[in-house]
Amino acid sequence: MYVIGAAFILMSGILYTLELISNYVPENIKWAGLYAGDFFGEVPSPYLHGFVNNIYVPAFLLTGIAIIANASLRKP
Repeated sequence: MYVIGAAFILMSGILYTLELISNYVPENIKWAGLYAGDFFGEVPSPYLHGFVNNIYVPAFLLTGIAIIANASLRKP
C-alpha cells in the first residue's frame, strides 16, 4: 500500500511540474520574439498557476497521503 500511496504523490508532483513547464514554454517563445525584434512591443509577464488550479494535482496528493496514512495505521 505504501508503494501505491507514493505513486499517487509522485504523480501529483509530475503533473504539477508538467503544468509549470507548459506555462513557461510559451512565455519563453514570447521573450525570444522580443529579443529578435529589438524589444519593440510589450514585455510579457508569465502567469504562474496555483497548486489547486488543476484539480488532479491536489486530488492525487491527498489520495496518496490518505493511502499511506491508512496503511501505516492499519494493524498487521
